[in-house]
Amino acid sequence: MVLAFAGLFLAGSPSTAGEVPASAKQPTAGGHLLVYPNKTWASFPSLQAAIQAGDAAGISAVTFYDWVNYNSSGPTLTYSVSRDCTATTGDKDHAFENFPNGWNDSVSSVSTQLGNGSHCDVWFSADVKFEGECGNQWFDLHPNLTQVPYGCDNKASSFELS
Repeated sequence: MVLAFAGLFLAGSPSTAGEVPASAKQPTAGGHLLVYPNKTWASFPSLQAAIQAGDAAGISAVTFYDWVNYNSSGPTLTYSVSRDCTATTGDKDHAFENFPNGWNDSVSSVSTQLGNGSHCDVWFSADVKFEGECGNQWFDLHPNLTQVPYGCDNKASSFELS
């Protein structure tokens, strides 16, 4: 049953997240990238399909949008994690020291409110391995990252979830 469910959404076999081609980010059918808890990835024809597949594998915790205002007509990147975040931001539940290829310095809006009960917030860093200022606050959602301290639009290179 799970295999049949996953087969409905996968648009090819998963690949390693670090090997995501820049073309996977293009706003065409399959322009909705999902990174699974085991760091493999797959592209989907819609954001909803990516979120559903992420929830089947773990819990979809965050979606990044290449365009402002949560516009899923353009490329999106969703991360699924093995366990939900804790209720506080005093601890880091998940850390990703870089974005997949094609997504570094590309995020314009973000949401952790995916309708699945996830409790994560996201903290951006301007450089890989959590270096540099970018936003300087926890977000559960933000429609336009040009409007945050240190102007985080198209500058995020790594992130943490709590």
